[in-house]
Amino acid sequence: MPAQYIPLGANTYDVSQYEVPSIKLENWFAEEAGARTDRPYRLLPTPGLTSFVTGLNGAIRGMDQFDGLLGGKAVIASGLRAYSMTSAGATVEIGTLVGTDEARFAASQSDLVMTAGGVANVVTASLTAISFPGATGNIIDCAEIGQIHLFIEEGSGRFWYSEIADPTDVPANNFATAESEPDGLLAVRVIGRNIYLFGTRTIELWQTTGSVAIPFRPTGDATVKYGLLARGAIAEADSGLFMVGRDQDGNVSVYRVQGVQPSRISTYPIDRLIGEVAADDRVDIRLSAHGWEGHSFIGLHLPGVGDYFYDVSNGTWHRRKELSSARYLVQNFLAAFGEKFGGDSLDITTGAIYRLDLDVYTHNSNTVRRVATSIIPIEDNRPEIKNLTVEMQGGVGLVTGQGSTPLVMMKYALDGRTFGNEQTASFGVLGAYGRRAIFYMGRMTPPQVVIEIAVTDPVNATVTGLVINRDIQ
Repeated sequence: MPAQYIPLGANTYDVSQYEVPSIKLENWFAEEAGARTDRPYRLLPTPGLTSFVTGLNGAIRGMDQFDGLLGGKAVIASGLRAYSMTSAGATVEIGTLVGTDEARFAASQSDLVMTAGGVANVVTASLTAISFPGATGNIIDCAEIGQIHLFIEEGSGRFWYSEIADPTDVPANNFATAESEPDGLLAVRVIGRNIYLFGTRTIELWQTTGSVAIPFRPTGDATVKYGLLARGAIAEADSGLFMVGRDQDGNVSVYRVQGVQPSRISTYPIDRLIGEVAADDRVDIRLSAHGWEGHSFIGLHLPGVGDYFYDVSNGTWHRRKELSSARYLVQNFLAAFGEKFGGDSLDITTGAIYRLDLDVYTHNSNTVRRVATSIIPIEDNRPEIKNLTVEMQGGVGLVTGQGSTPLVMMKYALDGRTFGNEQTASFGVLGAYGRRAIFYMGRMTPPQVVIEIAVTDPVNATVTGLVINRDIQ
C-alpha cells in the first residue's frame, strides 16, 4: 500500500449495518483541521478537572450564577442543601431542599427563583417558598420572561405565572393550559420571545400578548409532535434548545429544537445507547451544556450506560469516562467568574465541584485514558502496512514523573475485532518537537484492519493524524 493518511474516527460508536466495527472516541474530541482534506480532524484532550469545592451535602443537582443578583455569588443545589458560592469557592448554606431531581433556576432583573423537589423558592440569603393557591400538584420547573416567572405544575397541562416583578405573587387564576394533547407538562424554556412548553408527547409554542388580562397565547404553529423523555433531558446551548425526545412512532433520539421542526442530532448508535437505559432509570436521563475552547458541547448522561458529548460546531460525538468507572465524574456545568466548573454526577454524590482546567490532563488527580480507533479498509489480497505514524503534538513531556517520556499505545485487529499485543512509542520528551511515534505492522487481510491508539500520560496529547507506509529515513 502506498503512503497515505488514514482518517481519524471522529464519531464515537459510528457503525454501519454491515458488520463494520465500532469506533471509539473517549476523552478526546474532534476539531476541524482547516483546509486539510487528507486529515480533516485533529483530536484534542477533553477538559482536565481540578478540585474546587468539596464536602457539600450530596450530588450536585444544579448550579447557576447571575452577575446582578446575590452579589454575583453562584447558587448550588447539593443533596438536601442549597448553598451560595463565591468566586474563591467559599460556600454558605442558605436553605434545605427535598427530593433528588434536578434543580432549575430562572432569574429576572431583581429576583432569582429555584425549583427542586416539587417546591419553588425565591433565592436570596435564604430560601423563601412560593405559595400556589390554585395548584394541586408539585411545581417542577420554572422560567422567566419580561420579569414574569413561569412555573410548571406536575401531572397537569397547566403552567402558572407570577405578577410582574414579584415571583411570590401567583394568584389562583394566573394559569394557562397547554391544550393540544392530554399529556402532562415536564419543562418550560424561554428562547427570545418564544415560550416552549414540553410535554410527554408534544411541545407547544406560546408567546406574550402584551395584554394584562391574557398575557400569553399559543403561536400560530403551536404544536410539535415530539415529547420530552425525562424532565432533565433538556439543555440550552448555541442559542438553541436540545432535548432527548420521542417521536410519534416511538423512536427516541436527541434533537435540536428550532421553531416547530426538531432536527435529530444523534446517530443510530447513540440512539441504541439511550435504549439500553433500564426502564426505571429513564426518568434520570439528563442533558447538560458547556463551552470549551470555542466549542459548545451537549452532554447526554445515561444512567447505567455512560456519558456522551455532542459537539454543536461539527456534529461529532465523543464519550467521557473515568479509568475506574463507565461514568464521567461530572454531570452539571456552570460558567461563572470567568471560569468553567463541573458538579459531580448522581452516581457519585460526593458533593464536589471541579474547575475545568486547560492545563491539567487528569480528573481530580486521577489518570485519564484517552482512546481512539480508526478503520483501514482492505479491499483484496494481503497488502503490507510497513509502518504506522501517529502524528501528535511532540515535545510536551513533563519535567519529571509520569509523562516525562509520554507514550502513545497502539494495537490493531486484523479481523476488526480481535486485537493483538499493545505496542508503545514516545511522542517526545519536553522540547523534542520533531519526535514521531512510529509503529511497525505487517500484512493485512480483508475486509478491514482496526487500529486503536491510547494515551494515559497527563500531557497535552493532541493527535493530528495517522499515516501508513511513510518513507522513514
